[in-house]
Amino acid sequence: MKLTRIHYIAVTVVAVALVPLLWFLIDRHFNPPAPAPNPRVTEEWQQRFDAVYALRKDETAKLVAPPFIPERAKWIAQNSRQAMEGKDPDRMVLQWNGEELSEYYVNYGNGGTVGSAVRTATQLPWNSVDIPQEILRRPMPGDWVVREPASLPQRIAAFEKELSKLLGAPAKLTLRQVERDVIIASGTFKFTPMSDPSPPDQTNVQLFHKTLGRNGGTMNGNVSRLLIEVGNCLRRPIMAEGVSPTDVRVSWYYHDDVRPRAFANTQPSGEVADEVLANVAKQTGLKLKREKRVLGVWVLDQPRQAVGTTMSSPAH
Repeated sequence: MKLTRIHYIAVTVVAVALVPLLWFLIDRHFNPPAPAPNPRVTEEWQQRFDAVYALRKDETAKLVAPPFIPERAKWIAQNSRQAMEGKDPDRMVLQWNGEELSEYYVNYGNGGTVGSAVRTATQLPWNSVDIPQEILRRPMPGDWVVREPASLPQRIAAFEKELSKLLGAPAKLTLRQVERDVIIASGTFKFTPMSDPSPPDQTNVQLFHKTLGRNGGTMNGNVSRLLIEVGNCLRRPIMAEGVSPTDVRVSWYYHDDVRPRAFANTQPSGEVADEVLANVAKQTGLKLKREKRVLGVWVLDQPRQAVGTTMSSPAH
């Protein structure tokens, strides 16, 4: 059969169309793709990690005590945004949503105490809990896993369970009405930078007692959050009565002499609290004073023989 001009054109078009395919096949032959990762390998370590860290349906929170499993380091390497490179944290707090774990925060240099555990597990402010200092200081190392969301009774029950294991006796938190030293805040917020002494950064409210240090830290929020942090520094509840405005953005700087270690993790005296409050009042225009109020406090009911001490309330 004699080829016509049309046949030649058709053959040429087909040949040109096959050129990319030919080059693709040659490239795949000499440069084969990397083998796909085996999903089963990932699943196996993740399954081992979840078997230890994931919460059962009937669990609200739990403490994963050391020694930690090897899979912890791998989970940190793949999921943590806070951990230092090459150094695993001493303590982690993870959140469980019913399907997967996520990082809440990590901590270095402190494996954990009962004091840190009660805040992690219950999410109660420290001044809403009355536990003897002898127990609060006891080591309670490990990673906490907390369900979100969870009700307060569920969180308290989970903490009681872990504390009972540590103390070797039933531990029960009971809500009672207790007189406490509180801070009352009132007035109109108006920021006035300090001039004497002059702080490192005059755009922040300076939280300090007597000395302006340079090893603190800065936080941001609104006026309401600032007041809460003042109360936390002084280990006292703070109540805003007629404060305005409360939604103004503000930043504040913690100085060394108001950090927890400055007060040996106990409530500072009334005299110290008044001096700190006076410093804050000068910068904010707010009126800050201490009063006695009756508040709901979760008190630890614990057999004396289990801790070797009687119950003691925080100093006022």
